[in-house]
Amino acid sequence: MQTIKGTEYMSEIQPNSLYQAYKAVPLSDDGVQALTALYQPIIGSDALTLYFALANDASTAEYTHLDLLNQLNFGMQRFLDARYHLEGIGLLTSYQKNLSEFGLLYAYELQEPLSPVRFFADSTYSFLLKNMVGERRFQLLAKRYMIPRYTWSAYTNITKNFTDVYSFQLADYQRDQAKLEQIASHFSKESKPKIAINDQLDWSFLKFHAQKKQISAKNFTDEFSKKLSLYHQYYGLDEMDLVQYMADVVNIATGMVEIDELEKRIVASRRTTRVKESSVNKETEDAEIRRFNTLKLTGFSDLDIQIIKESEQISPADYLAAIKLEKNSYPTKLEEWIVRDLVERSPLPKSVINVLLHYALVVKNNSVLPQKLVDKISADWSEKKVGTPEAAIQLVRTLAKEAQTAKQQRTNQSRYTPNKVTRKEQLPKWLVEQEAKKVSNEQVEDSEVTLTDEMNERFQAYLKRKEGE
Repeated sequence: MQTIKGTEYMSEIQPNSLYQAYKAVPLSDDGVQALTALYQPIIGSDALTLYFALANDASTAEYTHLDLLNQLNFGMQRFLDARYHLEGIGLLTSYQKNLSEFGLLYAYELQEPLSPVRFFADSTYSFLLKNMVGERRFQLLAKRYMIPRYTWSAYTNITKNFTDVYSFQLADYQRDQAKLEQIASHFSKESKPKIAINDQLDWSFLKFHAQKKQISAKNFTDEFSKKLSLYHQYYGLDEMDLVQYMADVVNIATGMVEIDELEKRIVASRRTTRVKESSVNKETEDAEIRRFNTLKLTGFSDLDIQIIKESEQISPADYLAAIKLEKNSYPTKLEEWIVRDLVERSPLPKSVINVLLHYALVVKNNSVLPQKLVDKISADWSEKKVGTPEAAIQLVRTLAKEAQTAKQQRTNQSRYTPNKVTRKEQLPKWLVEQEAKKVSNEQVEDSEVTLTDEMNERFQAYLKRKEGE
């Protein structure tokens, strides 16, 4: 069963929240057949199991959701997904009210499923079933429940009518009519489960462009419009997509669109799209596995590979914010401007920019993003046409190695330079300050501070939390 798009964990439902289940009439044999053979491919096995469990609980008794979860062996999210599937197909209506002593009380009213005959008589249900089981299985199911039609033209109808067989005094009927109608009012007429479809199409826009494609306004009956809304919600087709599909099958002479032909065109097109997407995803996944295995064999550590993955998944703005947060800081306006300018003007991919940010702020352990350092590195990498984060990490290693070598050379030079007794000359104060400032800048530029394990762990933990959200 697919996860419901756009739903979130409903925090107000706790395992100890109470519920009651209701069913106006016992589930009929036709209802059982429809649920298992026709509804189940659409709603999934979890929703079917939940329906039968609630039907078994249908009474005035109260239960806790924990009882239900234990019975079904479900987690709360799995239960909610199953519940939403029942609600969406019109098999369940859910209510809640606040009890001052016990918190929220939920009421689940089960609806009688359509009989197989009425199910196939509704084009919306048929459409959903056909999309789940395929054309061949759909035709077999339709044939199983199809009502046989007989021809009686060669026969003479000899059936007696009601008044030929039954009779009663009209005065007696009128005397009891009010009482009988009062009793009848307690028996609700059979209601058809309704599929809730959120109609978010801009019909004025759609019809305007349909007219430009020679599609007649007579097409847009209630049933036809309902189908278009279903295609919009089920396949994610917008107004222009729907107009194009209608234009592909419209009868130019009459301007009319055959709904069956439109459905065939949409289903065939979406099936081809899904196959292509699945193939591309599989190829991409295999290529990624080969890529990261190769990186590991060529000396990249697990941390390097993790940084590469994250650099490709996160925008530079979010990457900057993540680093600054783990440094107990926040991005300044200047830093945000530097990153935005880098993204807009630099030919570097966003993943490479992220590696640059990691080097400037994490490896170099700068409190703020140094613009001169960023400009210098980005210009160098742009000239070298650095196009992947792994290539950027290799260059970061080179920068770190050069900085370490320069630092070692300075240390050796100061260690082995013989002390000479020289006469000190008094330098001007402004020159002393200038030299001191120059030395300070060089120290900031060249010093290499290795990222601590704690910093790495905190940064990785934040990114995982971000991904979970």
